[in-house]
Amino acid sequence: MRPMPPPHPLLALALLAAPLAAADPAEVDGARALETVKVLASDAFEGRKSGLDSGRRAEEWMAERLDALGLKKWNGFTYFHEFKGSVTEESGAPPRFEVSGGPGADRTGVFLEDYVTLIYSGKGVVAAPAVFAGYGIVNDRRNDYAGIDPKGKVVVAVRGAPPGFTEERYIGYKSALAADLGAVGFLLVEGDTAVPGTIQEEYHREHLPAAWLSRPAADDLFARAERPNLETLKTKLEAGEMQSFPLDGVTVRLEIHARLLRDKPMRNVVGVWPGDGTTQEYVVLGAHLDHVGVDAAGNVYNGADDNASGSAMLLEVARAIAAKGERFPRTILFVWFAAEEQGLSGSWAFVKNPPVPLEKIAVMVNTDMVGQGKPVMAVGGAEVYPRDAHWLGGLKAEGFETKPFRSQPNSDHYPFQTSGVPAFFVHTEGPHPNYHQPGDDVENIKPELLETAGRFVRALAVRAATADAPFVRERRHAEYLWHAKAGTASGARRATRPPCSGRASTTGTRSRTSAGAWTWWCASSAAT
Repeated sequence: MRPMPPPHPLLALALLAAPLAAADPAEVDGARALETVKVLASDAFEGRKSGLDSGRRAEEWMAERLDALGLKKWNGFTYFHEFKGSVTEESGAPPRFEVSGGPGADRTGVFLEDYVTLIYSGKGVVAAPAVFAGYGIVNDRRNDYAGIDPKGKVVVAVRGAPPGFTEERYIGYKSALAADLGAVGFLLVEGDTAVPGTIQEEYHREHLPAAWLSRPAADDLFARAERPNLETLKTKLEAGEMQSFPLDGVTVRLEIHARLLRDKPMRNVVGVWPGDGTTQEYVVLGAHLDHVGVDAAGNVYNGADDNASGSAMLLEVARAIAAKGERFPRTILFVWFAAEEQGLSGSWAFVKNPPVPLEKIAVMVNTDMVGQGKPVMAVGGAEVYPRDAHWLGGLKAEGFETKPFRSQPNSDHYPFQTSGVPAFFVHTEGPHPNYHQPGDDVENIKPELLETAGRFVRALAVRAATADAPFVRERRHAEYLWHAKAGTASGARRATRPPCSGRASTTGTRSRTSAGAWTWWCASSAAT
């Protein structure tokens, strides 16, 4: 845990002017990408939080790089695609989490180890009994609040949802529902480490303090009420058993001083590499530039892996294409999104007010977290846009190891997918142990992964920009809805990886048009 140093303007200026490592500009270079990560993930950028000065400095730095590469401004006079959004800041007294009652001494939680404030948490100081509400879902199929009364209580819920649920997976859905049912505090429990996850602005409740609780802290909470530990409870929930109960005799004290700043200027950064004029279609290559800023204890979240790595990699791809002077039938839009960590606000703003017609966007590729893990490129999206995954074939022959996965609504591909644009999510397979932690620093970034990811995304870009088969057609959105619904209804196990033996099915979760996508999926699975 590293506290934020005093701001030093000369340091910031030096970082902004830092030279990049010498390398062939026409090739993606991992060492040069690492130098970019060093700049973006430096303390001088204070966690690059959109809506604050730190995010604005990162946006301006990236725009300067695009200008130097010769990328065109999306509207002829600026690289900034502007919108307004909300951002939360914590101020005043530091947050506190305390638990009392049951066996054992009263416990004061350790910030970052036991708990951390959720992004878009409300504010408040509460001391109240606690109840466990399972997945924290109420609808016509499930009621996790049956048999418990959340009014005036601190609600504890686990992350995720059963197969077949979408919105109910969102942290914000759970916290907002708890508040609307009368809860005075909210704790999300998941994992060995507390993570500053995002509630999202639409679910913000001003007077509901909300935090993420680590598994060890949750286990202590449950033990005080003589209830099973988190792993046991999750196993029962995943088996379909309802698990909701009061935590008898346990009192939780939660103190969070957060404020919501509305209508703050935010900016996506957009650079254009024009096509050769043979088509008016576009390919969007994206990565989010922002991170989560500085917490209430003064810790800087530098976000080297999440997502300075993707931002640096994308800059390398733009540099390589520009240096070679390559022109393709389709125009390429390079986009560094703002406010991904604040509920995908930048990518939602892009699709709601697009700089080019959405129906003319052939494909979108989103890259997020490519600095840690293994040199295996995980690709999601073929499961909901199978007709548009044909250009993914043959990647193994080009030396890339790939692995398919079912994409989730957790990064900037999602607003494009739901808006009828075939969008694919790329990240490096394997552990990303510093996710949303102050320890996500440049020392943990592997330049060889940046290079592999950059070469991979460049290969995808060239394929998408030159593919003969049409991407743009009617009913793309309807096809997405069909595949998304079919995949969700099939359950997580079946939807995650379809069978890879025998001839392609034309029934069930796969349509008659999807055999090409599943051919790529199965070939990729066999390769890994």
